[in-house]
Amino acid sequence: MRQQRRWRCETAGHAGLGLIALALASGTNAVFKTLLPSRPRPEQLSFLRFGPPESGSSSLPSGHSASAAAFATGVALVSPGLGAAVIPVAAGVGYSRVHIGAHWPSDVVLGSALGIGAALLTKKLWPGLQSCPRAD
Repeated sequence: MRQQRRWRCETAGHAGLGLIALALASGTNAVFKTLLPSRPRPEQLSFLRFGPPESGSSSLPSGHSASAAAFATGVALVSPGLGAAVIPVAAGVGYSRVHIGAHWPSDVVLGSALGIGAALLTKKLWPGLQSCPRAD
């Protein structure tokens, strides 16, 4: 019974830190899009279009990359083993945004940095998300 409670606590910690970091990264990304100078997406240059057109918003920073990096980093901070499985998925999200022409590589790098920063800030502000009772 105690082992089951610990598992639930750890699972909630993995998801909790990741989801709070994701929300923080999404909000930060929205603010950055209004503060940073607007620049066209690569797809707006016809020779770089690989997929359907994205919204008319600025490409800098990548919100998809910020969210993916925030969640993956949040999970990795609570469980490094699970983080090792989730981080490549977040990297794949960033790569896909460049591959389809939705973002420039620098958009993805800045978005990922925002996401990582959001996860680290979340861990600092809510350290109790990681504390679970010891299994004896």
